[in-house]
Amino acid sequence: PLSPLVDRDRVEAPSRGELTITAALDALRARLAATAQPPIVLLVIDTVRASLSGSEDSSEAVASYLRAVRRLLTHAPGAAVVILHHSGWMDGEARRKRERGSSAFRGNTDAVLYLEGGEYDRATGTAPLTLTVLKARDAEPAPPLHLIRRRVELTEAAGDDLRRGPVSSCVIEGDHRTRADRDAEVAQAAATAQRQIDLGVLRVMRDQTITSQQHVRTHLGIGQTAAVAAIARLLRAGWIVQPKQRQPYILTAAGQAALAPEAP
Repeated sequence: PLSPLVDRDRVEAPSRGELTITAALDALRARLAATAQPPIVLLVIDTVRASLSGSEDSSEAVASYLRAVRRLLTHAPGAAVVILHHSGWMDGEARRKRERGSSAFRGNTDAVLYLEGGEYDRATGTAPLTLTVLKARDAEPAPPLHLIRRRVELTEAAGDDLRRGPVSSCVIEGDHRTRADRDAEVAQAAATAQRQIDLGVLRVMRDQTITSQQHVRTHLGIGQTAAVAAIARLLRAGWIVQPKQRQPYILTAAGQAALAPEAP
């Protein structure tokens, strides 16, 4: 771990991890200078959790960890450091877009970048990525950077693992689509997902005795919000008839036609 050792008097001393890395940086810096190579310009720490001692929720532990990181930079003058950290578990739903743990991470860094991945498309081997600037000290945050992560199969020359087959990796490319194109693709994906849910609900109503929204949720394993929204869309489309109390939903001719390609 990079986190410093702290004695009973709260005096910090460099950890073995910090001493090991500073020695490696000094050796690399000397070798680069001796061979007229460019200097070190970037350090990447991957990840915070793997190199932090103590709780990531403790502002004291995080602050002392970041002090150790700053000491590393004195052995690579002019370099920047990127610290990779995970987001909170609920970020996907709550959309809070924040780093996990103490607010000391954001308070003691010059910039905070949030990398968010979209849904992976197995057919094309791609997934969208969006890099958003959440904090930029003494500067205006740059607009979001849109990227694409593309799966690639490494060539045989790069080495195949005979136990696993060909080795795969990925490349990151710029996403050159316009915002309108991206929005249209997201809307199309949402519409496709909604249609799949609607057809699933319709199929259950055709094949089972469904008298309530709870029955739909039980058979399909979907949430209440999704079930209510799907039933509302089916009613608006005229694919089902609102039943009387405790009576099953009934498919209209249009609803039957929507499932016509399927075998009953």
